[in-house]
Amino acid sequence: MLRLVVDIMGSDSDPLDLFQGVIQAADLFGADCHFTVLATKQIINRCNENFKELSSSIQLEEAEEEVLMEDSPLLVVRRKHKSSMALGVGKLKDKSCDGLITAGNTGAITAFATLELKKLPTIERPALLATLPTERGKVAILDVGANITFRPRYLMQFALMGAIYQKIEQGISDPKIGLLNIGGEARKGTRVVRQAYDYFNHYAERLEEKNLHFEGNIEARDVFEGKVDVIVADGFTGNVFLKTCEGVSSFIVDQISKRFSNLPFINPKKQFQQLEKYLDYAEYPGAVMLGVDSVIVKCHGCSSSLAMFNGIKGAYHLAKNKIIGKIEDQLKEFQTEFSELATI
Repeated sequence: MLRLVVDIMGSDSDPLDLFQGVIQAADLFGADCHFTVLATKQIINRCNENFKELSSSIQLEEAEEEVLMEDSPLLVVRRKHKSSMALGVGKLKDKSCDGLITAGNTGAITAFATLELKKLPTIERPALLATLPTERGKVAILDVGANITFRPRYLMQFALMGAIYQKIEQGISDPKIGLLNIGGEARKGTRVVRQAYDYFNHYAERLEEKNLHFEGNIEARDVFEGKVDVIVADGFTGNVFLKTCEGVSSFIVDQISKRFSNLPFINPKKQFQQLEKYLDYAEYPGAVMLGVDSVIVKCHGCSSSLAMFNGIKGAYHLAKNKIIGKIEDQLKEFQTEFSELATI
């Protein structure tokens, strides 16, 4: 039986909506998974009042504090040791659970994970990975929010994790890596991004030896053609790109529905529903934190019960198939080749 911890506190959503996603997941997995739901006493009381008969696989556990969206990550890790988020990371650290799902403060969960959990080989900072649909399958993009400031070598580390993830999850034997930028030319972008480009070029032959291919810069408009399998960016750029994609997809589906759903000679409702489901971020399992030795899935800050449900499904899949352990094993193969990573 897998043991998953769900922190329903600190997001922009009603904790009871997130709890509804836990209930749906418990119904799906039955006896195969046990859920520990972390919440404050007030929220636990609300859950008990609104959901009278809970599955035996769900346990509510009280936390004394809540990490808020506006909280400073560094202050959180120093002062909120009794928060639901801190308790969840603590359970990962002492191996009393197999995964953690949260829709809370991204900076705080990143700080907790960085300070409390063991890092994977060659990795200095964890990154959040999300997948997006393209014409040629799913593309993995990281970082999408964990690291606002970065060093060029971090992007190489993100690329290694993303490529291994794509090998394992999508069966891509020779993943192609692109650096998200404002143009394809080598001298485009900020100073740090140009340094990152040079960094990838320096290690291009070693990457090729591992069947990893650096394709250079990629512009945002080319992402959905499926030209690359992994996109690397700093957390600020990656997060803006991801949320722009979410907003544009929702806008397009909404406009198509409004303009065509009332036409008498077509009935596109079913097709629109399929398209909306394909593009809706809530249908995808949140962002996966890679770089530490534990399963963490970070759901959207305004997640619905559906988004939480799919985030739990994603964490269950990662834990059940030991994906983090497989990434760790493959990263060990890179330790020799990239052990002398420059300190730029």
